Amino acid sequence: MIFPDFFAHTVDVISDLVCWAIDQVAPKVKIDFGWSWEDICFRTGPLIQPDAFAKLCVPGYRKISDKLRSYGCDLYAVDCDGLIDHLVPHWLDGGVNVMFPVEIGAWNADPMALRKRYGKELRIFGGVDKLALERGPAAIDAEITRRMPLMAAGGFVPLPDHLITPDTPLQNVRYYLERIRGLRF
Repeated sequence: MIFPDFFAHTVDVISDLVCWAIDQVAPKVKIDFGWSWEDICFRTGPLIQPDAFAKLCVPGYRKISDKLRSYGCDLYAVDCDGLIDHLVPHWLDGGVNVMFPVEIGAWNADPMALRKRYGKELRIFGGVDKLALERGPAAIDAEITRRMPLMAAGGFVPLPDHLITPDTPLQNVRYYLERIRGLRF
């Protein structure tokens, strides 16, 4: 079958290009964090079968994560919207250990369930319901309280689960930031 071969070849070429770029930069600048973009999920789950993703995509992720680690970079993130649950174990197998944005959105993604399932190996950026910011201080406080166990455990950066909505008043964003800045663990 042509498509899987083409797809695997494409992943291989792109991962080789990324590794080449890392080799150009890393000897000159310390890389603290690798970041990929992979909007391969939708609100109902992945746009590719998880086993096909494991076979066709994970080798490319592994190649990049190994390259990053060879330069002392232990954090490798992927930005993927949608319901990511079925792909998280495969990303972890590929060396990706940070997920963003872990959208609460329409599918109620649960960063706490992901952490419980995968432990501290999985770090999370996002996981804060952006609509709480829209609703005001009481909703913001409730959302922060709900995410406190993750913040206390570490490996969690509490960010709104994607873009802040246009209907969110600036004073609510400021309130959220003041509350987050005031936390100490």
